[in-house]
Amino acid sequence: ASLICAVLKNGGYDARLNGNIGLPSLSSIEGATPSTVFVTELSSYQLTGLNSSPHIAVLLNIVREHLDYHQTFDAYINTKQTITRFQSKDDYLIFNSSYKIPLEIAMNSSAKQISFGSKKTGRPDCFVENGYISFLSNGNHERIIATHEVPLKGAFNLQNVMPAIAVGKIFSISTESIVSAIKNFTPLEHRLEFTGAFKGVSFYNDSLA
Repeated sequence: ASLICAVLKNGGYDARLNGNIGLPSLSSIEGATPSTVFVTELSSYQLTGLNSSPHIAVLLNIVREHLDYHQTFDAYINTKQTITRFQSKDDYLIFNSSYKIPLEIAMNSSAKQISFGSKKTGRPDCFVENGYISFLSNGNHERIIATHEVPLKGAFNLQNVMPAIAVGKIFSISTESIVSAIKNFTPLEHRLEFTGAFKGVSFYNDSLA
């Protein structure tokens, strides 16, 4: 969510981050205009009971979590599916097609779909190939950024970068602006956050893991 917001801001949009990231949604309303874009991280708790879905939904993966509240994994999946349940053909669903559950949810979605994955297998529109993140659009294969240029550590973090690229493309942000936002993105506190080096050893704060 933070990276998506950074891409939008770098593309000239009035983008505002809120939601489960730690910022109450109503706190970002003041001064908003019809062109303001809200990037909201929605937890399963926040999705519970909603009867609408966002214009652009991003679904990374769903794993067994919060079962003390939702009781069963199926109930948890059903709640998370609210992110796309009320979308129309004019909306977008960006999802990770490398995993079974997001793929099944996408099959039942009415939204326009942009998929991403770690490999160019099956249907991904955004994927990692030969050391680059690439994007397919209207049959055109475009290399976006070399994986070694991504400041976020860990191959798994490329699965956070790819949907940010997809959102940028939906908003017609130039590839140069998207790449600039990614390269200049500062990893968030407590998430593989570089804290310093001592005697050749690099130390990272990853306490939120």
